[in-house]
Amino acid sequence: MTAKSRTGGIIMSTIDIASLLKRYNPELYQKKNASAVDTSKLASGSYTSATEYMLDKYRGDQNFNASMYHDAAKLGAQEMYLSLIAANAGKRLDDKFYDSKYQTYESAMLELYKNAADDVVKTEYFKDVFNPATNQWEQQSIGFFTEREKIQYDLDQAYALRDQEMTRQLEQYRKDTMDGWEQIGSHTGAVVGELTEGL
Repeated sequence: MTAKSRTGGIIMSTIDIASLLKRYNPELYQKKNASAVDTSKLASGSYTSATEYMLDKYRGDQNFNASMYHDAAKLGAQEMYLSLIAANAGKRLDDKFYDSKYQTYESAMLELYKNAADDVVKTEYFKDVFNPATNQWEQQSIGFFTEREKIQYDLDQAYALRDQEMTRQLEQYRKDTMDGWEQIGSHTGAVVGELTEGL
């Protein structure tokens, strides 16, 4: 157990992921960025960059997602994204990673990074909780986690929030649908009543 760490959100930034990937698995990071590239193909002009080569090599992998790659490119993080795809090439990840209802760029990056994360050193993490009695925000411990455990905790929290959101949407849809049928039913009843009166 080491120093305390505070967490305000449930998702790490891609900058955090990049620095952690380099720190905890430098060989993997360097190997996937350097030796994974066939320099003879680059020299021959087949590819104009290492990123282009890696994109061509890994775009067919089950974990590659074109939309996520474009999101990474917008942030200038396409090399990091491809490095994480390379590190997980051929591996089956959590089912929710492949489910568009759950997948976001942040959760995808965490899922891809998770297996390379440290799973030895435990750190105490905190979240900010509002105390109505004191009218102030206070730190509340959420427990001791390794980095990998904390990533899984963050993902579980994000997926649970998404489940709640989908449940609310479904309940609202059912309510709206039922309201619509009730209006149709009352309108139909009025029309039938008018017709029977005219007979």
